[in-house]
Amino acid sequence: PDRAVLATNLKKYVCAYSHGLTGSAKFRQRALESQGIDEILDLTRDYFAVVKRANAPVDEERAA
Repeated sequence: PDRAVLATNLKKYVCAYSHGLTGSAKFRQRALESQGIDEILDLTRDYFAVVKRANAPVDEERAA
């Protein structure tokens, strides 16, 4: 497949999947401005790692 078409479709999916999540507006803007598949994937991995950490359950014993 054409890498430009793949990049365009990848942008569509990551933008749709992140919609409504914390910090997603900035992420979507950066994803849409990115030029290559590797850049989009790196941004996506970084963003969702932050979202995952932010939504991780608090360890009750450590919080006490």
